[in-house]
Amino acid sequence: MEFVHVELKRDTWVYPEMKVETASDAVKAVKELLQDMDREIVVCINMAASGRVINASVCSVGTSNMALISPAGILKTGILSGANCLLMIHNHPSGNCHPSQDDFNTAKRIATAGALMDLKLLDFIVIGADDVYSMRKDDAQWLEPDYQWLSAAKISERKENR
Repeated sequence: MEFVHVELKRDTWVYPEMKVETASDAVKAVKELLQDMDREIVVCINMAASGRVINASVCSVGTSNMALISPAGILKTGILSGANCLLMIHNHPSGNCHPSQDDFNTAKRIATAGALMDLKLLDFIVIGADDVYSMRKDDAQWLEPDYQWLSAAKISERKENR
């Protein structure tokens, strides 16, 4: 049997003592990375309870109109970092910042899975060409955990895979 360990590799972060209090603070932190991308990029900002940014990670690099996002992939860095809460940010290369139904469903899944791990999803932000959409501001119910919703989604997913 082999013994293994998991470690978090730290890269340099542009704003080491950054505090994120609003969607625009979060967008400012990652806008340069996302603004001109030709594919969807999902970034997760992991934060302490005080709002101090611990770190950020690119969780998914997708295609021009979608990115695969799993709760495990999103939550892993937050758990390893000892984060209390997180923000998810991704771009829509089409320029339209309104979330798709998949974006809403993903936010609900991440909020629910995160709550089980004591990681609160503070916001799910979509960056478009000229505008930004914040679920916290416009559709906060998608950021609330719903364990019944998660069970229903899993049952539906199992039926589709048969």
